[in-house]
Amino acid sequence: MAKGSSPELLVELLAELDREVAPHVGSLRAQPGTSADEVRRSIGQFGLEAPDELVVLYGWHDGITPKRKSPYPDFGITSLRVSCIGYDTRHTGFLRDSPTAEDIDAITWGGGPGWFPLYPAQYTIVVDCNGPADVSPRVRFTDIEFEDKQFPRISGQAVSLCTVITWRIEGIRSGVYTWNTQNGEWDTDWNYMTPAQRASSL
Repeated sequence: MAKGSSPELLVELLAELDREVAPHVGSLRAQPGTSADEVRRSIGQFGLEAPDELVVLYGWHDGITPKRKSPYPDFGITSLRVSCIGYDTRHTGFLRDSPTAEDIDAITWGGGPGWFPLYPAQYTIVVDCNGPADVSPRVRFTDIEFEDKQFPRISGQAVSLCTVITWRIEGIRSGVYTWNTQNGEWDTDWNYMTPAQRASSL
């Protein structure tokens, strides 16, 4: 599998992930993608610049089919519209009170300003939209212990969405993720995860 990160590589990896899950997921489906202009406009309303990799991700699928389980292991993604509502709800009112950096970490669990959620929940994958669009965004999983200095999560993050998708592909092949035919969803065995993936909770 190719190494590194770039929007072009992410396109290839997402197609490869689709091929990996296809024999297992049956009728589970994700929504069609949305346009690059819509992704940039939606993220831009918060004063942020959508990373090119995030544009690729939403161009691939604009969320999972409503009320359906995700066809992808440990990778839930809602529509861009729903995630924007989640980001706005989490940050807009909160930031008017001029919180300290520690307050932000404690309440957002590492998903502070500029960290865009792929799923509007307390535990979720967030993508860093604070940098230039053409730079691969950092990715982390929000964690209640993020603000705890004894368990710093700042070192446990991926440097790109390419890393997260690569872990899904390799995880299916190595036994991290196995398809549970009875429940119709993916089971996860953390014992097979790489140390880097385990440390990041991604």
